[in-house]
Amino acid sequence: MDCALSILSSMQLPINNGDNQVLPSSIFILFIAFTFDATVVEPDAQTIDVDQQQMVKTLGIVRLTDDGVKFYKPDVSDSVKPLKGKLFNTLEDALHFYKTYAKLSGFEARKSTEYKRKDGKVKQKYFVCSREGFKPIALMDTLVDNFEKLEIKKAKRKRKRPSCRCGCLARVILDITAENKYVVCSFEEEHNHPFVDEDDISLLKSSRKLTFSKKQLLFWVSNNNIGPMKAFKMMKELFGGFDEVGATSVDCKNFRRGINLSIGEYAAEMVVELLMNKQEYINRFSCDYFTNDDGNLFGLFWADEVAKHNYLSFGDVILFDVTFRSNKYKMVFVPFTGIDNHHRSVTLTTTLIPNETAESYGWFLRAFKKAFGLEPMVVVTDQDPTMKISVEKEFNNSRHRLCMWHIMEKLSTKASYPRLTRDLSPATLAYVPCGLCAQ
Repeated sequence: MDCALSILSSMQLPINNGDNQVLPSSIFILFIAFTFDATVVEPDAQTIDVDQQQMVKTLGIVRLTDDGVKFYKPDVSDSVKPLKGKLFNTLEDALHFYKTYAKLSGFEARKSTEYKRKDGKVKQKYFVCSREGFKPIALMDTLVDNFEKLEIKKAKRKRKRPSCRCGCLARVILDITAENKYVVCSFEEEHNHPFVDEDDISLLKSSRKLTFSKKQLLFWVSNNNIGPMKAFKMMKELFGGFDEVGATSVDCKNFRRGINLSIGEYAAEMVVELLMNKQEYINRFSCDYFTNDDGNLFGLFWADEVAKHNYLSFGDVILFDVTFRSNKYKMVFVPFTGIDNHHRSVTLTTTLIPNETAESYGWFLRAFKKAFGLEPMVVVTDQDPTMKISVEKEFNNSRHRLCMWHIMEKLSTKASYPRLTRDLSPATLAYVPCGLCAQ
């Protein structure tokens, strides 16, 4: 193991992730290390090794009735079948045995009905095919007129999912014994539907599982801004095919979503800690934040070295707009924008504030002046009176101007005279020669 790692660590493997970024080979070295260090669990007497069974590419043994109905019987050996009289120590062992038999046969198994004794012990348990039964039909009250204005709560829209149930009767029934073990008392192996082909066995739910090493790999590549789809393709190349990954791209997306959900209420704390660490170790990186009385994050400001360089070059006239509130935290995103020598917009810095009040405006303007060291010559904003008061209070040496683009946009809705915009003189239109907002 140590020899293998020393050989791999000496190799330089530049990996292109599609964004012209070369990833370090340490990700793959650690992945292989976790794979080699995986613990091998010794199977017990009733455990079936699926890899040691030869799965034949067939739909099973087909039986045709006199009425022309087809029934399908799994073409597997009797040693993997839960035949009548087979004894299991627990229900978990019986379920594992039946699911392994289902995987070898090409179908999915699930739990079903159970009956309990007075002491709460399960006395009878059913394991059935996943296509057993039928999808329940949604009930609808036909006596209610939809056109009447009744005070009825709007039902939550649900995603329409097709059902694969077809009333399959394949099942196994287990009864409890006097020794509190479970014995197979009934076994029905014929299905009324074809089985999954051998090439599609890896797509069954019982076959899809992300191991610990694969989860570690997904977590590491996500830290390098690689999405779950690209990570899934990387694992396909590592393992030699999609069927060898042991999961689908949807499983990788769900795992990434689970990581984001696990962060939960610690998201703000993690972001602040990350930015403060950058301020400590990265030259000319500035960060500031403030919280309310309950300790919740109410404002976040950051600016890196590139933003400060852009401000020194193109920061004579800046614009900031507070109309963006599209994040799930309902905070206002405020970008500071300038114009370069090619008349293109340049983002100088950004900040997050909780609301559009004088207190919030004053805080991020003070943070801006502290980070950049000097005030801009001209500040262009919209017609927010609170913003005007904050700019005049915090930026004493700057000129505050209103953006003509915002004025002309509102003029058509506020004024009733259609030729008003054409009658305005060029001098009036040139009150603020700003092209920032139009871009």
